[in-house]
Amino acid sequence: MENTDKPVDFADAVAIWDETRKPWRWYNWVWWWTRYGIWSRLSELRWRIPNTIGRMRRGWGYADTWGFSDYLARVICGGLKHLKENKHGYAATLDPVTGKQDYDEKRWDAALDDMIYTFERAIDITDRDLIYTPLTEWTEEQHKKNLDFAEEMNKKFRHSDIQYKVMTKEEVERYERGFDYFKRYFYSLWD
Repeated sequence: MENTDKPVDFADAVAIWDETRKPWRWYNWVWWWTRYGIWSRLSELRWRIPNTIGRMRRGWGYADTWGFSDYLARVICGGLKHLKENKHGYAATLDPVTGKQDYDEKRWDAALDDMIYTFERAIDITDRDLIYTPLTEWTEEQHKKNLDFAEEMNKKFRHSDIQYKVMTKEEVERYERGFDYFKRYFYSLWD
């Protein structure tokens, strides 16, 4: 390839790189690991050890606050899944319509499913591959803009593992319903 001073499009640069690179042999991996990999792991210890100690003492570490919403979403989602699998009862709260005690195990399972769905989607949103628009701001026009944006990003980063998706109105309704259940049943999340 001849050297020109013209800028190259990112997709073209990736295509050129794919064509010209040679496959790595086992000794290339050994060389890379001894030159960079070991030192990278050792340098991470200076924040991993205090973060682990913080998690043991407080339940969270300083590094967890770098992406606290992601950390909390993962912890809550895992806890809700465990609670659903190992529950011995269900929430007994007042029904907002009738004002009577609500003793329905099927409704409790459905509420847990919605809460789990909410925090699974929260993980996807914090991983930045799911586009969420709150229901109060949701319009067909905004949804179309989000779809166009996701399509453009997927074209731009077609070699990436990330594929952008946009939540439908039904998904947003279920997502927000799960947060409402989480608020309503917060003090019932025990077994």
